Amino acid sequence: MSTEKHDLKTLICPKCKIPEETLDMHERENCTLMISKRNFPDVRSSDGFEVYPVICFKCKNVTEIAIDPANKNIYEYVITREATDVDISMAHMDANVFKLDIVKKKLNNTFN
Repeated sequence: MSTEKHDLKTLICPKCKIPEETLDMHERENCTLMISKRNFPDVRSSDGFEVYPVICFKCKNVTEIAIDPANKNIYEYVITREATDVDISMAHMDANVFKLDIVKKKLNNTFN
């Protein structure tokens, strides 16, 4: 995990460098990122950081970010890797659960 902290108001794919405002990113046709809002985020570290996958529709990578539960406005990058079928399947499930029709369309157009 990196030690550089970033404001959660804006996500940036580390590869594409395209900033994305998080407030309405799942409601815009031109969004470039999707953050998974799973009910149970992956908690991997001893310090209790919650890890969420962020999918980039441009480079088709997943960047995992860690959010400190004590300060939910700040995130750190964990790792960036190529999106797998499991990542895409989980993203589709999240989009269905949260009724994110624009995200479902972007996932279908990008990964099919």
